[in-house]
Amino acid sequence: MNGQITIHRPQRQGSDIILSATLKHGMRSWTQHLWVHGTAYAPDDLDNSADVWAVLFLFKMMELGGEFSIDAPMSASLHANVDRYARSWLLLAPETCRPIKLTPLEIADDSAEPCKRKALACFSGGLDACFTAYRHAHGLAGAQNQEIDACLMIHGADIRRDYVEEWEGAATKARLLVEDLGIPHFYTITTDFRDMHCPYGYAYFTMLAACMRVFGKQYGHLMLGSDNSVDNFAYPWGNNPVTNHFLSSRRNEIITDGEDFMRTEKAALVARWPMALEHLRCCYSGNDLSRNCGHCPKCLRTRLNFLAAGVTELPCMPPLEDEGLLERVPITSEVEHLELTMLTRYLDRHPLHPEPAWVKALRNRLRQFNYCREGRPALAERMRRSLQRMGAHIKLAAAKAQIRELLESDATGEPQQSPDEVMRTMHRLIDSGSALSPALLIPQFFHLGLHHRGADPAPYVFTEELSPYLCSIRRALGGRVPDMPELQEKGVPTSTAPGRQHPLLTALHPHGPCPLRLVTAVFSSGKPSLLAATLVMGDYTCNVQEDGSLYPLAIPVNYPRTPAVAEHPASHAPFAGTVLPFWREAQELVCRAHSLFPRTFDIAWELALTPEGPVITGVREDWDAVIPQWGRGMRPLLDNRIRPEWYRQTKGSKFKFTPNSSHLV
Repeated sequence: MNGQITIHRPQRQGSDIILSATLKHGMRSWTQHLWVHGTAYAPDDLDNSADVWAVLFLFKMMELGGEFSIDAPMSASLHANVDRYARSWLLLAPETCRPIKLTPLEIADDSAEPCKRKALACFSGGLDACFTAYRHAHGLAGAQNQEIDACLMIHGADIRRDYVEEWEGAATKARLLVEDLGIPHFYTITTDFRDMHCPYGYAYFTMLAACMRVFGKQYGHLMLGSDNSVDNFAYPWGNNPVTNHFLSSRRNEIITDGEDFMRTEKAALVARWPMALEHLRCCYSGNDLSRNCGHCPKCLRTRLNFLAAGVTELPCMPPLEDEGLLERVPITSEVEHLELTMLTRYLDRHPLHPEPAWVKALRNRLRQFNYCREGRPALAERMRRSLQRMGAHIKLAAAKAQIRELLESDATGEPQQSPDEVMRTMHRLIDSGSALSPALLIPQFFHLGLHHRGADPAPYVFTEELSPYLCSIRRALGGRVPDMPELQEKGVPTSTAPGRQHPLLTALHPHGPCPLRLVTAVFSSGKPSLLAATLVMGDYTCNVQEDGSLYPLAIPVNYPRTPAVAEHPASHAPFAGTVLPFWREAQELVCRAHSLFPRTFDIAWELALTPEGPVITGVREDWDAVIPQWGRGMRPLLDNRIRPEWYRQTKGSKFKFTPNSSHLV
């Protein structure tokens, strides 16, 4: 088996019930939790079977590919449907998904399982969710009508798990809406699904379905609102009419509601519900996600949906400072183009009299988008490119002036502005389309040498771009990263199943493996040397210093919202003073392995430290260049090591960076 899902026993924490399971693949593992808040159910009333966790881990397994076992029984109908779901996504997203095979402990015959009459609806407080709840609560769905007994809101879906205040505000509004419809129950679940870093646009529907399946013993019908109507399904998306029903079983039917309604038609029905007009929430890019910002693209499109339905007053939206924004709704993607095209189709059938100015402007913008997408005449294309280059030169000149101000130093050579001010300015330059690419900004940070003098590591800026920056050097040298079979052929100690780890690491993090991640690079000397070293301990990552001792602080996954810690929360073992076993042997192993591939500039290695010594368990082309810079700042890693190599490799090219900012003048 390539991987295994282990389901843990439910635990109580106050009024919460915590369900958890671990997906292990090689030396990597992902532990997921579902915090079920404040229900009247006992742990045995909730579904903690393979049916829940196979669906929750489904996209991560498809991302990894291979065979996976589950240490619990799984219903036969869902086992077959999951296979259909995975095979369908191989066709929808072949660049992301790989074939998988699931082998549960037992395939349980559920052909005689009853499907209970009552329904549970997933409810976020958005337009799709309000449409589904209102439609079925008032018996407007005809033969499709369901008896909704409860609504479920999920913390960690559209609102991140660490955004607690925003979540509480949004949940309060959603609860008011559910109570106004007379639906008896309102449940909430918190999930850390996003920590697995699956492609969220594809995977989020499996998360919603798994969370609803937790209540599958009480509810036979699990309902979610559709994103678009069936006739407008034109691109891969997590919530779609092709694959959603494959997550059903005989006991629990997944119902995608409203697949025959366009978004504006949903707004026309929700307009009959005064409470929804006051508390509806659709925004996902504002500063406060518990309310609508009113001016982001999603808010503007929702305004237009209600305006097209004849609703001019929308209390859930703040008043627009500039009404002209409705005439300039951005169309930058196929998704936005599709939603606005459906809006114009609704207006064709239900025209407004007199026609507002935004309708004509919207039709013109859609025509321009279609014209650009279908191709322009050669002369118009050349003129567009010329104007684009002129605009880029103007933006670049303005950005260079701001960069010069950032690089002004005091008498000691330190920048006059604080690192936080520099970070904000750099982000603003990129976000405003200043024509400054990260590759051009990185040398400026070489010059600044930003670092933090406090106890807690400083937030990073564009250092996540360092890894592809180094990849460009690797490509220039014509090198490539080896794979595991190549290392085995050359006699390098490797293993995909290294067995138990060293007792010191188990004492540090008793709940899982602690992979050691080393990065080696071939500098001017021609010999590989260690560039960066980190130790991963579950949700925490700690830098390893030159003598093999751990840095005094470890960084959590969701830093800076969760602060750095001086000891592991599980074992309470301090990081300061801890020296890794076989540190010298681990360095010698990766440097010796790298010397077999001298044309490759940098290689990222993953090692397991066993009681017998270090073993290589993985090799990667790309590596996380952010974590090695925490605490130590950027100068030791970037300024002293990478910049000289960049000068050496790019000598003679058009990018001749100097140690100061004169090349920007």
